[in-house]
Amino acid sequence: MAEPTVEDFVRIETALEPRFSSDGTRVAFRWNRPGVSQAFVVDAEDSGSGRVARQLTDTGGVTYGLAMRPGYNELMYIADDGGDEQFQLHLIDLDSAVPRALASAPGVIHNFGSWSADGRLVSYGSNKRARQFFDVYVLNVESGEEHLVYEQDGMNVAGVFSADGRALQVERPNLDLPGDNDLFVVRLDEAGAAVNEAEVRWATVHEATAERAAQWREAG
Repeated sequence: MAEPTVEDFVRIETALEPRFSSDGTRVAFRWNRPGVSQAFVVDAEDSGSGRVARQLTDTGGVTYGLAMRPGYNELMYIADDGGDEQFQLHLIDLDSAVPRALASAPGVIHNFGSWSADGRLVSYGSNKRARQFFDVYVLNVESGEEHLVYEQDGMNVAGVFSADGRALQVERPNLDLPGDNDLFVVRLDEAGAAVNEAEVRWATVHEATAERAAQWREAG
């Protein structure tokens, strides 16, 4: 048996983040076979041993995360520019492998939040207004309109949409008190814009240190 080489150790392949397509026929995942993590897709219904994974992305950097677009045969992937960790959001068609930018700007970070249940809206946090702060945005994917729905000088995190897509959770850690965070609810109109920024609801009014997470009820 041949002795293992250094290359045998550094070339260990890892497949991560399996994501089923909306119709359940395909699985997308991240794979570092090209040298850095990229997005691949494979037929989920082929039970034979000859399944071949098809590479979808070749970003020139690293693919950091994946999220299927609900109701569509499209995959959102998070990438950067050559390893600069300035996260950009892109959408790629599973059939044609043609990508398009969703939220992308040089030197700006876009932290993915969630998809709405119908796949029309996507939420994310971004520091495009001020590099040291993250506001929350909602993008209407069909119209291409980007809406700033929560602006605040803090490290705000885009959460999940309600079932009907008419509200969005926002989380903000308290940087002055480790272990403490707050949750807010932003009401949205049909297009994904904030109904009234002055009426953002602070959902976790408290005085003592507390760390919270939340999810929507089935009724939204």
